[in-house]
Amino acid sequence: MYKTLSIGTLVAVLLSSGLWLGVSLGGQGGISEPEAIEVNTGHCGGPGVRCRFYGLRAEGRVDGQIITVNGPSKDVDGDIVGRLRETCTYEGGNTNICTQVFTMRSGPNIDRGSIVTTGVLGEWVEGLNGTFAVTGGTGAYVNVRGYATKVYDGRDFIFTLHLIP
Repeated sequence: MYKTLSIGTLVAVLLSSGLWLGVSLGGQGGISEPEAIEVNTGHCGGPGVRCRFYGLRAEGRVDGQIITVNGPSKDVDGDIVGRLRETCTYEGGNTNICTQVFTMRSGPNIDRGSIVTTGVLGEWVEGLNGTFAVTGGTGAYVNVRGYATKVYDGRDFIFTLHLIP
């Protein structure tokens, strides 16, 4: 019994030490100077883009909706460099709150990591353009800050991520 307990304890210690090593190594890095990254994403119904709509109900009527978007992100050369996962709550007026998670893979113009942005999106009549705060990141973008802009060009959404270390 003690032999089984000792082996179990040893395995637990080794696994947890590997976990802590991974966490400490994963926390290093980040960009060293300001940079701007432009990524294009499709629109709902576009190639590879999945959107879901959920109605927000109050007093028996729909007062707004939550939209989730999941699709590929392309760099300035048109190469797929990652994915965008976006969730927006539309309540009308200027109370449209969105959060985006950009998951990037390494490529010629972009490094591996993720970038999270959040903020208020413009009204529908403004073409869904907006400015968002960069609220965090991982990998090459750990500890970043800055802002992102979202512009609809009539075909795709263009996000420009202005990152500061």
